[in-house]
Amino acid sequence: MSRMLMTVVSIVLTMFLFGCATTASPHVRSEMVPMPTSEVIPPEEDCYRGKSSDQWCMQVTGVSDGNLLKGIIHQPGQAEYEGRIELLGVGETTDQAKVVLEKQLVGKTVWLNFDSNMTSSENFAIPAYVFDHENEINMELIEQGYAKVTNDFTQLDHEVGMREAEHMAKMQKLGGWGDGTWK
Repeated sequence: MSRMLMTVVSIVLTMFLFGCATTASPHVRSEMVPMPTSEVIPPEEDCYRGKSSDQWCMQVTGVSDGNLLKGIIHQPGQAEYEGRIELLGVGETTDQAKVVLEKQLVGKTVWLNFDSNMTSSENFAIPAYVFDHENEINMELIEQGYAKVTNDFTQLDHEVGMREAEHMAKMQKLGGWGDGTWK
């Protein structure tokens, strides 16, 4: 019974987040849930400790696969909660992607930025661009050949850069392009 309740709460929370935080038009914003900024906060202003007024962040506790993070999400003006973040724009990944994410992110705080054209996720995770202190993690996985750009989206803010990074990784035979995972 408690497992069913947790599932229902997770679905309702996801519906609330996407129903209030995003709309069909990226220019219309709800007053109920603050919209995240596109600016990345420097490491010395640790958003997880509440020093930032409007930056979403996550304390990463685990990695489900090469494009799905688990952890404690801090949403400005809301209580912290356990949730999942989908690496926006990242599609198929190599086995090495999960290893890289675990080494680089578990136990650390990451910052979340959102795409003006993205309104939902099919796997009940919040789709976001994820940043550590120096890098956009989504792009880094693609640049290193550990991930391919997803074909499940159209016109995301970072799509052109991600497609260029994927092409370069393919030409240089990096990651999955070099070990025979992809052709």
